[in-house]
Amino acid sequence: MHVLCDWIPTTLLHLLVLDIYRVLRPGGFFWLDHFFCAGDQLEEIYAPLFQSVGFNKLQWVVGRKLDRGPELREMYLSALLEKHLNNSWS
Repeated sequence: MHVLCDWIPTTLLHLLVLDIYRVLRPGGFFWLDHFFCAGDQLEEIYAPLFQSVGFNKLQWVVGRKLDRGPELREMYLSALLEKHLNNSWS
């Protein structure tokens, strides 16, 4: 998902994450690695988006992305998410 952040509309990303959730078996894992965005977008848009789908957060690591300069305030997100065993859609 490295290329998806801030390149597609938020609604489309939400539908993509919902589709990933739908095809995972109960107890299945989704590994989101090196997802980057602006720091304020992470807290306002993307963190609530991933939490609203229904994943259980097993690991959630946020770090600064400095390759284009610290003034851009970009952040990396790497997360290990699990689909719940009960109350699953499928």
